[in-house]
Amino acid sequence: TSARRVGKAIEVRVFNPATERVKASISWAAGGGAIEGFDKAERVDLESDRIDAEVKLKKTSVVLALEPKEIATVRLS
Repeated sequence: TSARRVGKAIEVRVFNPATERVKASISWAAGGGAIEGFDKAERVDLESDRIDAEVKLKKTSVVLALEPKEIATVRLS
């Protein structure tokens, strides 16, 4: 639902409006432009503090599970 730069990282916030658990995917184009790719993905809270929650980083996407009505923020760096 939002994206912002935090230093050299990008934080992306997503929301699950459904009443069931879902897998969310955030993806980007490979190479060129403002985004060259990321080596690290981690969940952070609303104040950008790291939290212990799994995020699967792939070459051009991340996948995470979201509970019903959950808001999640992922920091990509």
